[in-house]
Amino acid sequence: MGDGHLLVLMADHGPACLVRVDAVAGGFQSVAPRDRVGSVEALAHRGGTTVVVLNRPDTAGELYRVDGDVGGTLTALTAFNREAFRDREVPHHRWVHCANPDYDEVEGVLVTPQGATGALPLIAVPHRGPEAADVLTFRFDHQYRAGLGYAILLVTYRGSIAYGAEWQGVIRGDWGPRERADLMAGVDHLVAQGIADPARLFI
Repeated sequence: MGDGHLLVLMADHGPACLVRVDAVAGGFQSVAPRDRVGSVEALAHRGGTTVVVLNRPDTAGELYRVDGDVGGTLTALTAFNREAFRDREVPHHRWVHCANPDYDEVEGVLVTPQGATGALPLIAVPHRGPEAADVLTFRFDHQYRAGLGYAILLVTYRGSIAYGAEWQGVIRGDWGPRERADLMAGVDHLVAQGIADPARLFI
């Protein structure tokens, strides 16, 4: 950036974020997304202007200009998907936290129909990798299934990126049991909360 700082994309507790790195003193500060809703999928910077592609559940991918440094604002430059979302109800997306067998908690994303009440049929969706992560972004398959009345659970189990080297590396040489334990901890949590119907669980 010409001021001793670098702009980079870094996965931080789920979403890929635009971060400002101090190339001299070290350390970084997140610029966007600041509310953990959405994930930055691309970055361009030229002539003092920074533009990102931000994917959110309610807009899918759109271009935004980053105004100001940390604590600045995002100004939408495009609305390519506005028509696709017009007159459509976007399912509710939120982060969930639950206890797991070996750590304080495991985090995940829960997608549910807007206004849903009572215990819902639940689809637990393991992510690829396992070195990947789930975030609050637009995914057609998740929104489609939520539109049919399902709750969708995506757990960022051990082995996932974006939660530190220990979290990612603990499964090295032993894939499977920790991921399963963390995924099932999320399912058990939603059943205990009355969100998921224990007689209608799917994967």
